[in-house]
Amino acid sequence: MKNSRLVLTIAAVMALSILVAGCGGKEPKTLEEYVEANQGEKDSIAGIVSDDPNATVTISENTMDITYTVEDESFTKEVLDTALNSLGDQFSTIIQNLETKTGIEGINIKVTYMDAKGAEITSKQFE
Repeated sequence: MKNSRLVLTIAAVMALSILVAGCGGKEPKTLEEYVEANQGEKDSIAGIVSDDPNATVTISENTMDITYTVEDESFTKEVLDTALNSLGDQFSTIIQNLETKTGIEGINIKVTYMDAKGAEITSKQFE
């Protein structure tokens, strides 16, 4: 079960890569505006978490928030922090590619893990 969250996070990274590949052409002011103007991008973002009922993704301004509800108590803050830290380079590359393709600077990706009661276990913002 521990590997399933890591696999899901890696899948999210791959889905974001697909999103980056589809971007281009328009000059919106924020990532949120860009996605709202492009149905294909909305679909790509929805696909990031479509296989996990415990995950959501939202975009506000230039921040993409990916939130996971963790029901397995064996996922400690330390385990989740280690997983997040191991993905820093991948998220940084995705952000750079998004900024290049969209012409929007200052894009962030925030990943948050919540417990079953709705309390934050840990989060990390990638810039």
